[in-house]
Amino acid sequence: SDTSITSNSSSTLVLERDGVNVLNILKPNGTAGILSFSGNSTNADGRITYDDSSSRAMEFWTASSERVRIDSSGRLLVGTSSGSGSGMLIVQGGAGTPTADAVMVLRRGNNNPVSGSQGLGQIRFEDLSGGYGAQISALSDGSWSTTTDCPTALLFSTTADGASSPTERLRIRSNGAWGLNG
Repeated sequence: SDTSITSNSSSTLVLERDGVNVLNILKPNGTAGILSFSGNSTNADGRITYDDSSSRAMEFWTASSERVRIDSSGRLLVGTSSGSGSGMLIVQGGAGTPTADAVMVLRRGNNNPVSGSQGLGQIRFEDLSGGYGAQISALSDGSWSTTTDCPTALLFSTTADGASSPTERLRIRSNGAWGLNG
């Protein structure tokens, strides 16, 4: 044991070992292994489940409901426990409303933009090495003062044959005007 590690005396279970620690949940084949988090009056309010029956999926639960699943194909499923197609990310429904429109949020990491052309978010289309051939970008199209004044432009960019980075091809401004490039 590493003598520089101090055990927390309020912990119920402490795993300590020089090197890698492994907590292994052994169970019969075709059943689920569950790590459960419960309060005094709740039963499994939060849990992590690995089900090796037919689904062979890793499930993440909060407030007694499944929220996220990684299926046997490695797909990340949010708001649903099954999916079809080739997508690696499937988002279904909105927060608290599984039958509503799917919503994904890309949130800027700092304060509101104070001037035009400040980045809000991007979706990039890349190859395995990180080279990207296209992107969709959202930029501020003026100063944002509050959540009720958020002028934004969308830019669509593609990479030409023989080039190594995308060039803007279409911009839709906050006033609805648009321009083509290329």
